[in-house]
Amino acid sequence: MQKEVELKAHIASNSVETLKKNLTSQFGKPVAEKKSDTYYKDEDGCDVRIREILDDFVFTKKDQSMDGGIEVNNEYEKVLTLEEKQEFEKTLAPFMKKAKIGYIWSTKIENFDVNIELVKVSGYYLNTPTLPIEEKNLGYFLETEFLIEYSENENITDRITLAKQLLEAFYKRYNLYESIERKKYMQLLH
Repeated sequence: MQKEVELKAHIASNSVETLKKNLTSQFGKPVAEKKSDTYYKDEDGCDVRIREILDDFVFTKKDQSMDGGIEVNNEYEKVLTLEEKQEFEKTLAPFMKKAKIGYIWSTKIENFDVNIELVKVSGYYLNTPTLPIEEKNLGYFLETEFLIEYSENENITDRITLAKQLLEAFYKRYNLYESIERKKYMQLLH
């Protein structure tokens, strides 16, 4: 099983290149990324996502919680074939679309696998009473997620606490602690 402990912070557009250079000097060359997400409500009323990255489609369902203002999530993911994606889309109606374009660094910090993303985020809600649908540009964000692999009966409380401490220290190091965004993108796009 995997748990994600994550935070994000707003980044001023005039700071993006400097931050990218600083992250690259510390974590190496990033990979350019573009993610297109479509959100649905499943039969239980939970939010689920299909993410398109290049020619891949990834279904994701999260068990989300906030712990001290930090997201701590269990995530179920499955790569879908095009046919599975199309079949899924026949059964549920989308309610939101989101796009993230930017860079990702995958690294290790204190024995944690960590993904660091510097991205521009935009999106819009579907089936809203206001027409036409307008895409909302949320601006730039630095997202950092610590990944914790664990077995079903394993107690990982100490590892979650350490990941939270390391996340906060990471944002303080880059003078971004005051820019941390506690709302989900879904809330920001509303």
